Amino acid sequence: MPGRSSVGVGVSATSSSGSDSRQLPYEELGQGEPTLLVTGSGFGPRSWGEFGRLLAARRRVISYDRRGFTPAAPEPAKHMRVNAHDAESVLRRAEAVPAHVVGWSGGGLVALALAVEHPSACRSLLLIEPSVHGLSAVTLSALAMTLRATAVKLARDQRAATDLAYRWTFAYRDEDRNAWEAMPPEWREGVLLHTDAVAAEQDLEVTLRYPPRNAMRSLDLPVTIVIGERSQPYFHRIARRLSRILPNARTHSVSGASHAVHIDAPAEVASLVLSPASAGNWTRTTGVS
Repeated sequence: MPGRSSVGVGVSATSSSGSDSRQLPYEELGQGEPTLLVTGSGFGPRSWGEFGRLLAARRRVISYDRRGFTPAAPEPAKHMRVNAHDAESVLRRAEAVPAHVVGWSGGGLVALALAVEHPSACRSLLLIEPSVHGLSAVTLSALAMTLRATAVKLARDQRAATDLAYRWTFAYRDEDRNAWEAMPPEWREGVLLHTDAVAAEQDLEVTLRYPPRNAMRSLDLPVTIVIGERSQPYFHRIARRLSRILPNARTHSVSGASHAVHIDAPAEVASLVLSPASAGNWTRTTGVS
């Protein structure tokens, strides 16, 4: 693969999460316009898989271990602003400001928080099934899953509850399979080693208080929202709501994909990041199928 591969550290900008200003490890690969990848809750940089490698053939790709999911900063953030400051500090340390930002699931919320708190750090956003303002998108299926996970936590432990929740999250709608079970065991184990932090972050993903609607309406950068055609309707509702709030948003549905859109269709999602549309040369659309 062309380009460079290096490992560094990005200094956390705040200690309000309950941990000190430790250093967050980051990695970079490739050359070109800087592009920051922000993982979903519990996942590490390796979870970008083939998508990350395809992107690095054309871009300078930077990925990092998020707070709460790394020994460098084991305590979860108490507010999404902390995660936004972490992401901005990684970009500053890597001398990569401004950058295109790709956020997946809970990482999509981090990406939005970064754009709200540090707008000069972002050139564009690509949000893969973002988990934002979840209370506005609750479905009967999501409610039933939450009740089952709560019961499993009481009967067993948080690890079992998170495993159940992620089987639901990554299910292919109307199919008897899910992308969670198909992931490499080390990816799943990485999540399950940090289940308390995952649960804490999920509380931040459902609140309607942050990011504020007015702050999102004021964002002046191109935003692409990517949805898996066969993912849970909960995420489709979130996408529709965000497409109405964000002034420069377009949506794209990936055929046959689950919540792990970039794993199911790495080339298609990479092409969306590299498309001229990600720089703002596109016609706005709303909603998803």
